Amino acid sequence: MYKLRTILYQFNRPVFVFNMILSLVLIYCRSKVDYPAAVFVKFCGYGVVMAYQYFTANQTYFYFRNAGYSIKWLYVYSIIADLIIFSILYLLPSIIYAIIHA
Repeated sequence: MYKLRTILYQFNRPVFVFNMILSLVLIYCRSKVDYPAAVFVKFCGYGVVMAYQYFTANQTYFYFRNAGYSIKWLYVYSIIADLIIFSILYLLPSIIYAIIHA
């Protein structure tokens, strides 16, 4: 499991800033964008990230393949991890508000 975390870190490092900026913008616009629309925008962002990574960083794919990981599964793991982090950050204010005003 430790090796997978390291590989995912190396795989996501070039696009992590883009994903976090998109997440923070969606959280900031939370009053105007509901959760399903925000998840749709995140998936569109993932598409942009995959295209960017495919055209610019595909020379580094041999590193991940030599480590024994499929690029397709690395994308899936990356999307799941980022979506979990985004969901927690997006829903955290609602959970805190519900706890305080219960």
